[in-house]
Amino acid sequence: MNISAPSKLPTYRCIDDFTAVEKTELSLKRNTLVQVVQPHFNGWWFVQHADRTGFVPGAYLKQVEQTQNDLDNSTSVKNLSKLNKKRFVCFFLIDRLS
Repeated sequence: MNISAPSKLPTYRCIDDFTAVEKTELSLKRNTLVQVVQPHFNGWWFVQHADRTGFVPGAYLKQVEQTQNDLDNSTSVKNLSKLNKKRFVCFFLIDRLS
């Protein structure tokens, strides 16, 4: 069984301060970089910043263009988020045991 390396989540920049109101929302400061886990049609996007996750309005986010160097390094284990590192290790172990 061959499993490819985890894909890199798209990176977005917060274009203005956003203050969370609900526990499921994530407060962000202007220029904070986040990874979008899931954009939703209702306008609230589920994002990850460091070890925190939560919903923010998609209107507060602008996609950051990636350079070729970013794309080349995107599958490096050192660049994976904590959540993706756990997934990578699980898939790696499953592959090794198969």
